[in-house]
Amino acid sequence: MSQQTALSIKELCELIDESIKNNTLTEDYNDYISYCRQNNISSYVLNLLVKRIKITTKNASSTADDIDKAFSEVNDSQALIKELEEARIKIQEIPNLNNQIATFKLRTSSLQAENAKLSKQKKQYFWIILLIGVVLVLGCCFYVSSIDKDNQISYLNDDIDNLNNRVNDSEASIQTYQEQLSSLNSKLDYITDKYPLIVESIKVANVYSDGSFESDYGDRIYSYNSMYLKPKIHYKGLKKGSVTLEAKLYVPGGGEYSTVSKTVNIDESSNTITFGGVGSAYAGYWGSGWYRYEIWCNDVCLKQIDFYIY
Repeated sequence: MSQQTALSIKELCELIDESIKNNTLTEDYNDYISYCRQNNISSYVLNLLVKRIKITTKNASSTADDIDKAFSEVNDSQALIKELEEARIKIQEIPNLNNQIATFKLRTSSLQAENAKLSKQKKQYFWIILLIGVVLVLGCCFYVSSIDKDNQISYLNDDIDNLNNRVNDSEASIQTYQEQLSSLNSKLDYITDKYPLIVESIKVANVYSDGSFESDYGDRIYSYNSMYLKPKIHYKGLKKGSVTLEAKLYVPGGGEYSTVSKTVNIDESSNTITFGGVGSAYAGYWGSGWYRYEIWCNDVCLKQIDFYIY
């Protein structure tokens, strides 16, 4: 494949489909890799397309819509994570709402106590007016005062009603946030079951049969002294549990050379995992060229690295 102009995902899928049908995917694969690098397309997306098209070609029903669906699953997972982060920010507002509710309830209790006190004073004024009814002027003063107290009680009752309405609204908001959090946690559980960890980096070392280093992780590897190619990953766990990872080595030309599996226990922290080396105890085992290691989990390629042996 020689591609100098920008292609749509649909056209790229059609080329991959044609390579698979013509059994030329191995010869065309490096060209597809080069195209993805030039157009800032993740090689993870390329591998996902190749895998989906292989499956659909085997079932004699390969279509561009199937590939778009696979690509959409990745975007949907990223959108769910973003939605979860937004919901967590909203949930952080719940303590403030609880504080407001406590303040409203305290204010309500204070107003109710004052209301009871005013009611009691009103009764006292009434009995005083009856007892000193002969003193008309004084009685009128008490009567006017009683009217003022009634107005105050009415205002206080209005305030209490307003505060109760605000408390009810706050409690309804909290209930809504809790339901959203429950829904998003369910979606997060689905995502972490499929993607239990994030592989942040992959480095490859050239080691002897006893595990000692000829070339440390990330250092340049030369063909004349190449022996065992040993990968190491740095990851961030998304859940706690046991997972099985696969390190797949691809040699120049795109063919899969070897797969090394490893089952490890992870938790929600950052850590490293080393895999067994692939190669020979005799120096010069690997020829010069581009090689690639891919890290797989649950039939999903989490990350890959292309490295050159000089």
